[in-house]
Amino acid sequence: MDGFVVGLLFGIFLGLLLGPILRSWLLWRAIEAARREAALADAILARMDQQDDEPPDGSYPNDAWRS
Repeated sequence: MDGFVVGLLFGIFLGLLLGPILRSWLLWRAIEAARREAALADAILARMDQQDDEPPDGSYPNDAWRS
């Protein structure tokens, strides 16, 4: 019976100690994954905008607006 109580107290102590550490680590991993996905989406959208601004052959029909 004494071993049960000691094990229960030890388990509660570890749970209260490791629980917040585990949750914060998992939250950090989720935030980093979301940050990487957002950076990838931004890069893709920037490339799409850049490609939309330039015609496929690289020439503009009216270059007068550039000067």
